[in-house]
Amino acid sequence: MNVLGKVARGVGGYIVGADGGKSEAESVQQYLQRISDGDTPEERQDAVAELRDLLEGRPEAQAALGNGGFPVLINALRNERGDLELMRGVLECLAIAVQPGERESHRQGPDSNAINAELLAKSPDTVPMLLGFLDEEPAGIKDFYVRYHTVQLLTALAAGGPYRLQGAILAAPMGVVRLMDLLGDAHEVIRNEAILLLAGLTRSSADIQKIVAFEGAFERVLQILEEEGWSQGGIIVQDCTELLNNLLRNNPANQLMFRETGHLSKFASLLRIPERSRRGIPRQVAANLLSALATLSLLITLPPPNVKKQDKAQEESWAANRATLMKQGALDLLLALAVAHGGIASPPVRGQALVCVERLISGMKQYKEALMSAKVIGSTETELPALQAILQTALRSKDVEEATAAEHVLQAFCRDNAEGQRMLAATLTPVGDTSAESMQGGAGTFGGELVSALMGPDARATARAAAVLADLLRGNAACKQQVLATPLEIPQTATSEPVLLLPQCCRYLSLALSSGRHGDGGISLAVCSILRLLITWAQDCPPAVDALLMPAGRIPMLLDLTQHKFGARQVACTGLAAVLLGVCLLYSAPTQPADSQQERVATAVLSDIISSRIGLAAFFGLLDALKQDPHFVQAASGPTAPKSAGRGGQPQDEGESSLASSSAGAATGENPFDHEFAQWLPGFVDQVHRLSMDGLRRPSNEAALADYAHGADELQSARAQIADQQRELEELRKRLSQSNGAAPDGSSQKAEREAGERVSAAEARARQAEAGVRQAEADAAAARAEVSTLRGRLEASEREAAQLRNAAEEARAAAAKLEADLEGLSGAYNSLETHSFTLEARLRQLESSAGSLQQAAAADSEIKATADDEEDGDDDDGMNDLLICLGQEEQKVDKLRAKLEELGVDVDSLLEGIGNGENDDEDGDERDLT
Repeated sequence: MNVLGKVARGVGGYIVGADGGKSEAESVQQYLQRISDGDTPEERQDAVAELRDLLEGRPEAQAALGNGGFPVLINALRNERGDLELMRGVLECLAIAVQPGERESHRQGPDSNAINAELLAKSPDTVPMLLGFLDEEPAGIKDFYVRYHTVQLLTALAAGGPYRLQGAILAAPMGVVRLMDLLGDAHEVIRNEAILLLAGLTRSSADIQKIVAFEGAFERVLQILEEEGWSQGGIIVQDCTELLNNLLRNNPANQLMFRETGHLSKFASLLRIPERSRRGIPRQVAANLLSALATLSLLITLPPPNVKKQDKAQEESWAANRATLMKQGALDLLLALAVAHGGIASPPVRGQALVCVERLISGMKQYKEALMSAKVIGSTETELPALQAILQTALRSKDVEEATAAEHVLQAFCRDNAEGQRMLAATLTPVGDTSAESMQGGAGTFGGELVSALMGPDARATARAAAVLADLLRGNAACKQQVLATPLEIPQTATSEPVLLLPQCCRYLSLALSSGRHGDGGISLAVCSILRLLITWAQDCPPAVDALLMPAGRIPMLLDLTQHKFGARQVACTGLAAVLLGVCLLYSAPTQPADSQQERVATAVLSDIISSRIGLAAFFGLLDALKQDPHFVQAASGPTAPKSAGRGGQPQDEGESSLASSSAGAATGENPFDHEFAQWLPGFVDQVHRLSMDGLRRPSNEAALADYAHGADELQSARAQIADQQRELEELRKRLSQSNGAAPDGSSQKAEREAGERVSAAEARARQAEAGVRQAEADAAAARAEVSTLRGRLEASEREAAQLRNAAEEARAAAAKLEADLEGLSGAYNSLETHSFTLEARLRQLESSAGSLQQAAAADSEIKATADDEEDGDDDDGMNDLLICLGQEEQKVDKLRAKLEELGVDVDSLLEGIGNGENDDEDGDERDLT
């Protein structure tokens, strides 16, 4: 019947011919009524089965069940424990109703499954009842399907309403212990589902993490991993490592227990793979390795400062974990995964292994030395240094994240490691022609491969090589000087100049300007990376600035870079070019360091060039635009803590990656910026701004005065030369006149011709000197005019500054006056407000008094009315008592009359005598009164 119902529902959603017009909510209510009011077990079982079929894949029906159907199903579980078929169906219905699923994109509003999970978990008796099903008999239920569906339901509740379920389990007696016992269940299906349940519960509950770890979770999970074959096992290995991640994340106490009980040394078995797996691994094995590497990363990584404050216990646990892992050969295992024989056949696994290498060696000199001395078998089956193999990955990997992770390893190795930087810089030997053969691995040293990639035709390899070289030079003045003088090619002749690295970098920038490939992402990325390299090189290194600016064409080339079009990276490239000019402005030095005047002139000249060719406003606009670049903003936001990914968060294929953010916040892939650069830039811009403002006041005038002094010296020299030539001319004229008086002969004629030639030459030199004098005088006049103009500009600037200062003083005075007025108004307002509060208090007091008086008057009226009522009541009571007494007396008189009559006494005459006597007494009394 149920199978036929499913088939009939498959097309239209309802059973053909069976109440087709009913809504899903009405159908749910009908089934619930049949479950609660069914006469026979078979009828109730059929209703549960049909309800389960209706709920499959129908959010509306699931929401309708949550709106009021849970009590019916819970009562069925509580009261029908003998009907196992009914219990199985009810548990399946509840699991379907609360199981989170993929929502359709067009559906909006709250998730009905999450709401159902919250409603079911907050029911006070539901979770204890479900935990009771998992106990041993007689308290629990032995049926496999009931136990399995119960664990499934709890797992669904942990996914949909984890906080409610966590609280309920902690409140239930031995709640966590019952779940831990399921890890030893004889049925692997229930055990595996229990692992998922514990992983969901421990993801965000520190209390449950402590209890689970104390109950021996580490030992049981590692035992399961060993039974499953470590990383070569199925998806249960991934679930176990996720549970380990939840127990170890940011928990020094659990990490201490994991380490001290010897489980950390066993954990390294997860990273060992058979040799055959290098040629190709299943997707699940790759996912298992990624989960294991995520666990390893948690053990050796502190959260960044901007994510969580680091405490001493966590730092000590971090250091102890790294020491233990290094003793267990973790570095060799990671290198085997990442680079040995070309690395394992999964780019995400290789990249994550490199991330772990970076975090393992960061900040520890002895671990960096171990990496420096490590050797691996490369992709060409030849032994080479591990750092060189990592460099090959950084330069040649087609996977961007893997190449980025390799570059991060090299950056971590170079940071605060001057000796390591020096040793790597020493490998930058001349490599000759950068042929395709060298690009494919022909260069035999670290430095040779680095230079080959830097000068090669592949733009992206050039960008990566520039980033690595910047890491090698950063913060090490000796390395900068060493690389600055290292030739890239051996000179062909003794007279030819060597080819140096820095000029080659500038040549690359010049070629990029003239190539016309403005939209090429690789070219623009390479330009950004080389600019970053030159910025790092020029910082605190005046010789590098001199080498950068010394040729006449370099400054115009740098200026052109600030105005060139680079496509999508326009802002980054032009901004970095402006930063490089600013670095040269800050760190420029004279060729003769002893003369400080020359340094000021060089700085002023560069500042004047920037002002005239770019403009200070445009220059600082480039720097401000750089701060708004999306890549820069991403780098400035800082690194993030690594996140865990469960069964649903792991990569679905080898092309996806689970790489966490680098703890160093380094530049990644297509982003040329890193967190360190983003933190440095604002302070650098302030320095350049101050230097530029000083240049407007002083250095430009001094440069003009220096030009004027140089022109005056040339004028004095020219005048002295003219005077000497005039004296020589006079002597020649005298000799000529003397020779004219003598007899003309051959010698005299020859002397005359020589004298004439000498006179003509002297006159020519005199005319040339006079022209030089006139030119010098014109230059001096122009210099004086320029000095005058600059002085006028300076005076105008000073006057404007004085006016601005006066305006600022007036503004401050006006602001002070306004502030004083505001304080006075505030005081008046406060006094008015106080007076208003006083009046309001008095008004409330009067209202209270009036109310009290009204209440008193009302009470008096009530009391008077009550007294009147009581007085009237007392009079009535007295009259009634008197009437009763009179009646009693009349009865007595009647009895006495009857008795007297029986004795023969005339009662009437007797009464008349008594009456007359009474009247006589009354008359006597009246007479006495008168």
